[in-house]
Amino acid sequence: MLFYAFMKDLPRPDMPSLWQFAVANMKALPAVAIPSLNFTGIYGGYTTIAEAGGLAALLSMLAAPIVYRGCTIRELLPITAVAMRRSASIKIIVVAALLFGHWLTETRMPAKLVEFVISTELNAWQFLLFMNLAMLVLGTILEGLLIVLITAPLVIPLFRQFGIDPVHYAIIEVINIELAMLAPPVGLNFFELSGVSKAPVSEVTRGVLPFLALMLLPLGLVAFIPELSLTLPSLFFD
Repeated sequence: MLFYAFMKDLPRPDMPSLWQFAVANMKALPAVAIPSLNFTGIYGGYTTIAEAGGLAALLSMLAAPIVYRGCTIRELLPITAVAMRRSASIKIIVVAALLFGHWLTETRMPAKLVEFVISTELNAWQFLLFMNLAMLVLGTILEGLLIVLITAPLVIPLFRQFGIDPVHYAIIEVINIELAMLAPPVGLNFFELSGVSKAPVSEVTRGVLPFLALMLLPLGLVAFIPELSLTLPSLFFD
């Protein structure tokens, strides 16, 4: 990213003073505290994931008008309505994906896929290469959560056959989803960038493509060097 910025001669802000740096960090503390409380609640066993999400939403609604003055109390209701509408659309997608997953189970599609893959005598790296290519293609037309819900029931039965660690595959899928979130034409972050920058989709596409290409490098390294994703979990759980 730094190399790209220097090549394009992008504008650079002045170096902040130590005092400005300290003040900026102090202002960021309330926002940083929200995910910190979430992690503490979830991993400490104090809250469920759903409760942590609700707590984060409540704290954000308080911090926006009171701490950061980003909106007024009166504006919270329409903002909440927009959030509920967007959440509802995601829920519809999730429900459709779950129905699709149940259909796959009833048709024994995963078992048939396992039998087919065994008959083709693929190696583990060939399987991972195929799945990466498949998820990259799916990422251009589907949301990340939908990709997980569709592919997981199909590939999980194959892990034992290829000797693939589920944690390793999960990290690969997360990176693919990050790529999908930026990939045109339906990436969520892709449209967020367009909305925040007030730039047309064509311009955002030209700006995003170099970074998508750069993200392929860590994807390949993580996919074919399992130690990069398995060393840290093995230190804590083995």
